Amino acid sequence: MLMPTLASGKDSIYRATRLLFLGIIALLMASPSFAQGSRRSPAIWSASVSPASARPGEVVTVSVTAKIKPTYHLYSVVPVPPPGPQATELTVAGVGLKAEGAVTETAPKQVNDPNFSKTLGIHDGTATFTRYLRLSDAAKPGPVTLSVSVRYMACTESFCLPPTTASVPAPAFTVEAGGPRPEYRNPPAAAVAAPLASPVMLVEDSGTAGGSLLSFLAAAFGAGILALVTPCVFPMIPVTLAFFTKQATAGKPGQEKASIVPLAATYCLGIILAFTAIGAVLAATVGAAGANRFAASPWTNLVFGILFIVFALALLEVVEIRPPAFLQRGGGDRATGTLGVLGMGLTFVVAAFTCTAPFIGTVLVAAASASTGAQWVRPILGMMAFATALALPFFVLALFPGLLAKLPKSGVWLTTVKGSMGFLELAAALKFLSNTDLVWQWKALTQPMLLSLWAVIALAGAAWLLGLLYIGFNTPDRSPTPARRVGAGLFAALAAYCFWGLSGRPLNDWVVAFLPPTNYGYGVSEGSQASADEPVFLETLEAALAQAKAENKPVFIDFTGYTCTNCRWMEKNVFPVPAVKSELEQFVRVRLYTDGGKDGAKNQEYQEKVFGDVALPLYGILTPDGKPAARSAGITRDPGKFAGFLQKSRTRQTTRNREKVRERSV
Repeated sequence: MLMPTLASGKDSIYRATRLLFLGIIALLMASPSFAQGSRRSPAIWSASVSPASARPGEVVTVSVTAKIKPTYHLYSVVPVPPPGPQATELTVAGVGLKAEGAVTETAPKQVNDPNFSKTLGIHDGTATFTRYLRLSDAAKPGPVTLSVSVRYMACTESFCLPPTTASVPAPAFTVEAGGPRPEYRNPPAAAVAAPLASPVMLVEDSGTAGGSLLSFLAAAFGAGILALVTPCVFPMIPVTLAFFTKQATAGKPGQEKASIVPLAATYCLGIILAFTAIGAVLAATVGAAGANRFAASPWTNLVFGILFIVFALALLEVVEIRPPAFLQRGGGDRATGTLGVLGMGLTFVVAAFTCTAPFIGTVLVAAASASTGAQWVRPILGMMAFATALALPFFVLALFPGLLAKLPKSGVWLTTVKGSMGFLELAAALKFLSNTDLVWQWKALTQPMLLSLWAVIALAGAAWLLGLLYIGFNTPDRSPTPARRVGAGLFAALAAYCFWGLSGRPLNDWVVAFLPPTNYGYGVSEGSQASADEPVFLETLEAALAQAKAENKPVFIDFTGYTCTNCRWMEKNVFPVPAVKSELEQFVRVRLYTDGGKDGAKNQEYQEKVFGDVALPLYGILTPDGKPAARSAGITRDPGKFAGFLQKSRTRQTTRNREKVRERSV
C-alpha cells in the first residue's frame, strides 16, 4: 500500500516563505486585470444603417465607426500571423439577413508597431468598418432589429490592452414591399465574394494524420528517456547490471558475456511487456470512442490531476510513497534464471511507478485524445515506445559494460532534478484540473487564475533551486551551483511569461489553446466569444436541421470538446479568418460537444455512426435533408485550405439543388 510520510524542518523559514507566496497570490487576485481585464474603454463606437427602408433581395449596409482616444490605436481587419495583435472583427446578425462579401474598412496606416516588432495596419483617430448583408427574398414587411458587436484590440506605443468585445447599438431598418432597386441590388464590387469553385465531393482529413502518429510515438519515446533520469529509475541501472552479472556467472565461470546479453534482453522484454499490456488493456476494454471519453472525462482528469499533485509532492519529498513489501522483496536473491529475471523486470515497473506514473498518464491521455483514426492501436504503440526507451539502456549497457563506469553517480544532482520535476508536475496537474473545471462549468480555473497559479509555481521552483524556499527533506542549500542558477532562471522566465499574459499582451497561440477561453468565467455573458470571433452556432442538431430545411442551406457541424486543445486552436486561429468566416456564414452552424454535458455520449455516437470517426476536432457537412455530404477531420494550420473545403462543400450542394430543379422541370 502507499505510505505517505510528512516532511519537517526549518519551520520558521518555511512559514515566512509560504506567507510571501500567499501574499503574491492575494495581490494577483486583487488586481483588476485578474478577473475582467482593464475597465478602460479606448474607443467609442456608433453604427448606421443604409437604406433606412429596404426591399427583399436588396443589400443593407451597416457601418460602424470608432472614435479612438488619443495615444491608442486599433488594428486592421486583416489577420496577422502570430505573434500579432487581435484583428478587428465586425459581426452583424439579424432575421432574414445573410452576409455578403467581406468586411471593409477605411484605409489603415502601415506602421512599424513596437509592440509586435513588425509592420501592421492600424487605425487612430476615427475608423469605419462596414458589413454588407443581403435581405432575404422572403422577408416580410416590418422592422428588423440588428445585433452588432466588434471584437478589437487597443494598444499604445508601449502597451496593449486585452482583446475585448463591444456591443454597438444600431438603428433598426424597415422592410418595405416591392422589388429590389438597382442602387441597392449589389454591394460594391470589392466586397463581393470570390466565384465558387467547380463542384466536388470532398471527404478529407487534414494533412497532419500521418505525421501526428509519428510525432506521438516520438513524444512517447521522449517521455521514456526523461523517465530514465528520475530517482526511481536511474539508481537501479548499476544495481540491475550487477544482478545480471551475478545471475550470468552463477555456476558458469568465464561465461559472463555469453549469458548476460540474453538475461538483459529478457529483463527488457519484461519491462516492455508490462507497459504494453497496460496500453493493450485500455484499447481492448474501452475502444476508440471509449478512449476518447476516458481522456475527456472530468473524472479521469480529476484523478490525474490529484495523482500529479501527489507524485509532485513525492518528488519534492514532502510525502514518501513506498510499494507494498511483497513487491520490494520481488527482486531479491530468490529471483533466479530466466523467469526470475523476467519477474524482476515486471517488479521494476511497479517499483518505478512513483516516478513513471506521470509519464504513463500523459502518454495514455495523449493516445486517447488522438485526432486521427485507429485510436485503438495508439495506447499499445505509445506504451511500447515509452517502455522501449526506458528499457534500452539496460540492454546497451549489457552489450557494452564499460559504459557503466562513465555514467554519473546518483547523488545531489539527481535530487535537484527530481525536485524540479515536482514543480513541473504541479503545473501539469493544473491543466488536468482545468479540464475538469471546463466540463463541469465550475468557472474557478479561469484563464487569469491558471496563468497566476503557473506563475506562482514557477517562482516557487526558482526560489527552491536557489535555496530560498524549503520544501521536503532535501531542499538545496543556499550556495547554488551554476546549473541550479540556470534552472532557476528558466523557472523565472516562465513566471515572467505568465505575467506577460496576465498584463493582456498576446501569448503564443498554442499556449492560448491550452488555456480556458478568454470569455470563460463568472460575469461574462454567455456566447460572447462566439458572437465576436465567429458566426453564431446553434446548440442542438435538431434545431440546425429544422433551420436548414426551412432555408434550404447545408449544415456545418463542429464536433468539439471542452478539453480539446486542437479545437480551441482552430476556433481562435482559423474560424475568425475573413475567408473562413465568410464561408461559415453560408451554412446553418451547430456545435456539438462530445466529451461532456447531457448529450456528450449521444453526440459522439452520432459522429461515429454518420462520419465514421471519433476524432476531435471533426467538421461535418450535411445536406438540408440531413444526409452526410463531406467531412474534414483534424487540425489544419492553413485557413485557405479550410475555406476551400467549405466552399467546395457548398458548391456541391448548390449543384445538387440545380440538378433537382432541372429534374422537376423535365
